[in-house]
Amino acid sequence: MDEHLVHEAVAFFRAEPGFQRLIEKMIKKYQSLGRLGGTVVLTNLKPAEKEALGGFLRRDLTRQVSISLSVEKFSEALGQTKFAPVSLLKLLEGFEEGSLLTQSELFSIKEHEREEVITRLRQRYNDSWCQRWLGLIADKHPSTRWLWAYFEQNPSLFTHWMEHVLNALSTLHASEKFQRLPVLARSVTKDPHGFDQGTEQGRLLVNALTLLWLQEQGSRMKDAEVHVPQSAEVSRRTSEVLTEIFLHFGLLRDDILNFCTCTGVMGLDAGGVAIPFWREAYRQKAVLNLPLREVVKVERFAAGASGANKAVYVVENSGVFSALLDYWNEMRGAEPYPALICLHGQAKLATLVLLDKLIAEGVTLRYSGDFDPEGLLIAERLLLRYPGKVRLWRYSIEEYRLALSHKRISDTRLKQLRKIKSIEFQNLAHEMEHTGRAGYQEGILELLKEDLI
Repeated sequence: MDEHLVHEAVAFFRAEPGFQRLIEKMIKKYQSLGRLGGTVVLTNLKPAEKEALGGFLRRDLTRQVSISLSVEKFSEALGQTKFAPVSLLKLLEGFEEGSLLTQSELFSIKEHEREEVITRLRQRYNDSWCQRWLGLIADKHPSTRWLWAYFEQNPSLFTHWMEHVLNALSTLHASEKFQRLPVLARSVTKDPHGFDQGTEQGRLLVNALTLLWLQEQGSRMKDAEVHVPQSAEVSRRTSEVLTEIFLHFGLLRDDILNFCTCTGVMGLDAGGVAIPFWREAYRQKAVLNLPLREVVKVERFAAGASGANKAVYVVENSGVFSALLDYWNEMRGAEPYPALICLHGQAKLATLVLLDKLIAEGVTLRYSGDFDPEGLLIAERLLLRYPGKVRLWRYSIEEYRLALSHKRISDTRLKQLRKIKSIEFQNLAHEMEHTGRAGYQEGILELLKEDLI
């Protein structure tokens, strides 16, 4: 075939704007079918298209707004022109400036390119954390498929981001100290915001640490819980889970604003000796708002001065927390406070770390919260996190009726009760759904006071 004629045909059809959409659709049809065939449809025909296609097909298209044209018919019309020796396939390849590849062939090429990238990275990064994450990507773990969208946009930039994340994983694994996220980001990417959650590199780092954590936990937590917030509640829960995952790998997101409120607990060194600051705080009956920074550096925590007291009281609301301490002062005077912790409506990571260390010393938690869906979900989280180590404190149907308010619980919030699986709450959740009203700790405050004393 005369190559000059092929070039002339390509130049002719390329110069005519009325043929552009049709030829692009025929190319996609070929890639989809893997052969020449099928039918293409053009809607909202433009005047230039009506004129060019009408003349080419020898049809009057002036009144038409769309056209359905088989690839075979176009090929036949091409055979009636001076470009008859040029096959339709040659014409389409000329437009693509190379051989036309089917979708299957394109997928195979992309797949090979991806595999090459991961292979090179696995050869370069020998750290076990890096190898485990790259292995999950290579095995096409469902939670890693989305990251290839970055590769499609810019393969070299994707590789650059991956190198940053892998360097961060290697640094974290090799370090014996906690790393702060902005400091790590500055060290690895030269930008303290390089691993911020809204950035591509930040999302990749979250993916790596989350999958490594789930692998270690043997958990089947849904990715949505740590990746795709659907509401304010899930967003807050997502942030808490992510902070905990980061801490697990020695990475601190915010160790100042994340705090816990407590009194009556004793910080101990590795040998079990009371730390002077904590001993004095206990003696002075101080209420402490402890940032995560302070909690993580204490080796052990005990309930009370000697740790002989194995009960730790946990309440949801700060008003109840203060009222209990006021009553203690009234009844017990200068006697040190019992171990009491306030969640302020939710267990932040600093509180969970403190509770983890108290549980490790053999304590039992006694938890009291509000009688609403959110309160029950908080309590269930503690029951699941510390199986056999949590005792519900005044959390029965009888106490619910005493604490009952006139405040109605919305239908949306009531549906949250159906998420509760713990057998301890089945009857209470059913009663709350039937009643449709919230109960608050303040309504059973006198009972809590008596129990504490």
